[in-house]
Amino acid sequence: MRQSDRSCHLARARQYSHHTQSPGTSSSHGTVQPADSLQQALTAPPSSICLAEIFDTSIDKNRPTMFLNIGLSNGVLLRTVVDPVDGSLSDTRLRFLGAKPPKLVRSTIHGSPSVMAFSGRTWLLYTYQDMLQTQPLIYDTLEYAWNLSASMCPDGLIGISGNTLR
Repeated sequence: MRQSDRSCHLARARQYSHHTQSPGTSSSHGTVQPADSLQQALTAPPSSICLAEIFDTSIDKNRPTMFLNIGLSNGVLLRTVVDPVDGSLSDTRLRFLGAKPPKLVRSTIHGSPSVMAFSGRTWLLYTYQDMLQTQPLIYDTLEYAWNLSASMCPDGLIGISGNTLR
């Protein structure tokens, strides 16, 4: 099994009981908002999960932060911080990414760990100026992508859009 498959595997989840919209759920504008707890934040069954250590100085200035990312079947990305000592979860955030359940894949951007989310648009969670960013790619919607390193393109991506490699 590839390392990416072990760390970021698509998980068809057990049926979770549905919860009503909590104060921490995402608005239609796609802003990231805090949620009170992980259980309360699971507003739909999970469809994908990915653990990634990403540097974010707003959380820890000395080491990367472990983020648990969960794609929900309603198109929402749930992101929470995992404590490296006791495994407790904190700072749970939700963001609407699109109409399709996000598929999550760990990747590398400029040598730093990142996460790609494939939904109605392709999103990238990465570090920029020592802060975690969540931004859509301004490109055709990709169904899947992976890092590509070649002499003419040392830090690229190759992706699938429909029947085409991009």
